[in-house]
Amino acid sequence: MKKYTLPFIQSKSILPFVKLTSPEGKEIYALVDSGSESTLINKSFKKDYPGIIQSSTVIGKTKMTGFAGEKEMILLQAEAKVPMITDKGEASAIEFKGYVDDLTTLSSYVSKIYGVEWSFSILIGSDTLRSLKAKIDYSNNALVLFVSSKR
Repeated sequence: MKKYTLPFIQSKSILPFVKLTSPEGKEIYALVDSGSESTLINKSFKKDYPGIIQSSTVIGKTKMTGFAGEKEMILLQAEAKVPMITDKGEASAIEFKGYVDDLTTLSSYVSKIYGVEWSFSILIGSDTLRSLKAKIDYSNNALVLFVSSKR
């Protein structure tokens, strides 16, 4: 396991955001939310970043109540391998499982309320933080994670 430190993006926001830069130069923004039990991947991720979603599986249906009332949703779980350039300048990847959802509304809300200038494609929940043995280091404004060196 290799230790990597991803600095939080400096902004007016108090929320911890990290930017993953792929070897091709694509920037993927992620909100780190230890209060969220599950990791969420924006449903447009597969189209926006081809090759990152490794597999997806329908795991059931649920009813969700929101602004527009109640609607039925298909629960889709995906396995993703997000490439990144680490703080040491090395190419690596974060592997995780997450639920596929439309994060557009949440991203817009966060942008409006907290003055964030970008939209995010991943909400990194406590499930991924535990699996990566990650630590949110508020004193150094960084996410510290451990990635398998078997790539």
